[in-house]
Amino acid sequence: MPAPICPNCARGELRTERIEKTFRYKGQVLAIPDFVVAACPECDETYVVPGENDEALDRLRAFQKEADAALDRQREAEGLLTPAQIKAIRKQFGRTQSRFSLLLGMGAKTFARYEAGMVAQSRTMDHLLRILHGHPELIVEFEPERKGTGGKRKSKSRPEAELAHLAQALKPLTQEVQAEGKV
Repeated sequence: MPAPICPNCARGELRTERIEKTFRYKGQVLAIPDFVVAACPECDETYVVPGENDEALDRLRAFQKEADAALDRQREAEGLLTPAQIKAIRKQFGRTQSRFSLLLGMGAKTFARYEAGMVAQSRTMDHLLRILHGHPELIVEFEPERKGTGGKRKSKSRPEAELAHLAQALKPLTQEVQAEGKV
């Protein structure tokens, strides 16, 4: 049986090789020796060989799980919510990542990265999420449509006076959260 042809360049014949494969995940690095790949000598593309790396892939999943747990411990030590806690708060309000991020005035990808643990939220965002969790009635302050607007959407950017009013309203709640030692 002839060797398979590389799907990338359509010229090279794929050869099975054992390499040291390095994986990077959330700032951590794992090197797996003897990782089996199909390699193309023409374009240097490599492909995972199905069924040949089951043990290595199990190690990779364990590595990812430990990296996630280490990041959760680090966030907890810093007094920040974990990705699972952030997701639970969003779900408390029955919103998608996209909808919740819009309410908070941030990008959907940024919020998705918080939930995935790819980046840590700022302390300010952490405070806001804790306040909303403890006082869910405040979510109406972030809704694009509110009473008194005649059903019209408010603009994305709030006037400075409204932001100052909201900051003033949140100040006692922020102090309450800080006093409870949750931040």
